[in-house]
This record gives sequence, C-alpha cells and structure tokens, in this order.
Amino acid sequence: MGQGDQLYTIKVIASEEDNNIFILGTAAIDAASGRTVNQEIVAASSSSILNINIRATHKDFLNKIQNIVYTGKQLKNITKNLQDNFKKSFASEGFVEELIHYSDTQDSAKMSYLFEQIFAKACGVGNYKVQVASSQISGSELDSTSIATSPEAAPSGDSEADNNMNMDAGQGMSPTVSDIPPGAKVVQFKFLLSPVTGTAVTNLFPGSPIVVRLNQSDPASKDTIESLNLRGEDGVIKPLPGSIHKITHRGNESDIIVKFNENLYGKYTEEENSVKVRTTMAESKSRIVQNNNQNIEKNIEALKNDSSLFFYIMAIAALIAVAIFVLIFLA
Repeated sequence: MGQGDQLYTIKVIASEEDNNIFILGTAAIDAASGRTVNQEIVAASSSSILNINIRATHKDFLNKIQNIVYTGKQLKNITKNLQDNFKKSFASEGFVEELIHYSDTQDSAKMSYLFEQIFAKACGVGNYKVQVASSQISGSELDSTSIATSPEAAPSGDSEADNNMNMDAGQGMSPTVSDIPPGAKVVQFKFLLSPVTGTAVTNLFPGSPIVVRLNQSDPASKDTIESLNLRGEDGVIKPLPGSIHKITHRGNESDIIVKFNENLYGKYTEEENSVKVRTTMAESKSRIVQNNNQNIEKNIEALKNDSSLFFYIMAIAALIAVAIFVLIFLA
C-alpha cells in the first residue's frame, strides 16, 4: 500500500454493564478497494480498558488492544468470538459498503447499530452502549500515534460525548464478587457436572441449590474437608450442598459465590457457563430413582428365587404323589 492511499479508520468503544463486558475495537479499510487492511478487537471484564479517547489514532487503539491481550486481561472466549465475527463482518462486501457509506455521511447511530449486531452475536444479547468514530487518513498516517490527544482537539460537536465516555470509563463498573461477610472462611470448589439432568450455570440465580466438591489441594478447603468429615473411607471427597449467594455472568464466563453456612463460603469462576451442573434437587431425584431401581431389581430377584423354590417344592410334591400312587396301585 502506498503512503498516498486513502484509508478509512473505524474505532469503537462499547460496554454492556449488566454482564460486565467492555469492548475495544478498530479497523482500517482501503478506500479504493474496500479491502480491510487490519482489524483488532478485545473484550475484558474491567472498564479500565476503555480509558482511551475515541479520537485517539488507529495505531493507539491497536497498541492498547495488544497490551490488553499480552497482559492477559482479556475475556478469552468472548474475545475469540468477537475476533471471529469481526473478521467475518469485515470480509463481507455488503457490511464494508454500509460502513463506508455511514462514515461518509457521519451517521454514527447506524454505524453503532452495525456493531451492536456483531456484539450481540458474539457476546449475547444485551444493552450495549456503543460509541464509534470514523475518519479518513493517508497511508503514511496509519502508524501514527497520538495518545495525548485531548478532548479539546476533537470537533466541538463530539467533545462532550468523548468526555462522557472517558468519565464513565473511570468509574467503578468492573464486576465484584467480594461480598462475603468479614470473618467467614472462603474455600475453593468445583461443580459436579451432570450433562443429562443438571442445570445450566446460566440458569442459576441467588438462592439456587447447588452441590459442589471441595478442592483438597487448597489449605482452607482441606481443613474444611476434615472438620466436616467429607473424606470417605475410600479417600473420595463427598459432595457438599450449598446455595448460590451471588452470581455474575460475563458472556461465556460466570463468577459465583456459594454459601454453605453463615461462616463458610466458596468462590469460583466457571469459564464455560453453558455446562450443566448438579443441584441438590437433581441429586435427590437421581438418588430416589436409583434407590427405586435397586428396590425393583431386588424384588425381581426375590420373585425369581421364590419362583424357583416354588417350582422345586411342587416338583418334589409331584414325585411324592406319584410314588404314593404307584405303591397303592401295586399293593
């Protein structure tokens, strides 16, 4: 690409506060061919990733996105979904044509709508607050940086929106699951998977019953295992019932706090919240069914045994009757 070639740069900032998903993305499009030169996008659970001015350069956005990925702050599964959908969208001629048209007419509302569709598909339906900025630059400006860009440098019509976005990004919108009462013991655990009769993690809510297994490699959990006699004679850790105290969904991930009693809580992050897990109700039902099946099997076996004994006695009785009949007849 020559330095004189014209490019469209698209930068997008989005937040879905209900599920604590914060998104940063950018793309550069060749104005002549409509071909995407590059595009990057990332999602994280902390609003701190949005601490960048929407009027910063394409390269500024790229640098920040790469830094988020390198430091491991991204939501891996959601980011991968976003990257796949982002790439697919920018590979679509129709999508790029719409985006360029809305960029030329400065229709930010329709550009935002296009990105909302991408986010809903990749992260799930939600209330996304989207801000988009587009501009035309030359090829020589593609790698320029301007982190120090201030709101005053932006056009007056957008400066208020930029200030609002930066102000919102600095407020405490990051997810928190640290509402465990002071002094309570916190243990580590894992869910017990139940693909057939279990409940999806996304369907759990505060108060939902749950059954977990404590992680014996954690010192606090190991002490609890011993104090509650959860270790069986075979060494297997017995399940521990509790209830969901707090749960926060972030796309495909969920942060969960489980309450076992007033002084014992557990904290866990499920990276695939579509899995089905065992609850106390499901466990009780499965035990009842299992016990009923065992009782039926015992009854059937007993009937078989009784039937065999019955026929054995009848056979002996028949032989005795025949013998008596023969003796009487011969006499």
